Amino acid sequence: MKSSSVSQWARLLVAAFFTFSLNGFAQVLFEDDFN
Repeated sequence: MKSSSVSQWARLLVAAFFTFSLNGFAQVLFEDDFN
């Protein structure tokens, strides 16, 4: 139970970090293209 909950939290954290980094990368890329 504990290991599964830990892996679930880790997966959620990785997903949040991946989304945040991808969003920041896209924002910089689009800013460079438009400006």
